[in-house]
Amino acid sequence: MGIRGVGSALAGRAARGTAVAAMALVMAAGGVTAAAAERPAAAPGAQETEVTAQPRPSCPRGWVCFWTKHGFRGHRGKVAGNNRNWQAFPERYCRSGTWDNCASSAYNNGRTHHVRFYQHPNYRGRGINIYKGQSRSSLGWMNDRTSSNKWFR
Repeated sequence: MGIRGVGSALAGRAARGTAVAAMALVMAAGGVTAAAAERPAAAPGAQETEVTAQPRPSCPRGWVCFWTKHGFRGHRGKVAGNNRNWQAFPERYCRSGTWDNCASSAYNNGRTHHVRFYQHPNYRGRGINIYKGQSRSSLGWMNDRTSSNKWFR
């Protein structure tokens, strides 16, 4: 192998090392969870969705936090236990004056549990799960439809 070949091999290794170091920095900053980084490649012909790095939303440890707007913007609310009716939580920037039917994005910073957001009070109706450590910049069809929450393992 000539000098040019050695240089190319070293440049390739350096590029890979730089990419690994950059990924480690993104993960350390909280932009991508290890689970997202270790996701297996999609099967041939499968539709791939782009994963973008973004900072973790601000939320105290052990709580699930939610915001009045998509992308963790607007006013933040938080709960740490099971809650049968979000009308009990005042929020002046919501139409109802409470958090009932007002959350648009969420982050579960729980210590051990996942949380389920329910469409109706008393844990009724359809819902979505937000797993421990997961953030949702949009609650999708549950946008402005959450009325209760329950933690589970």
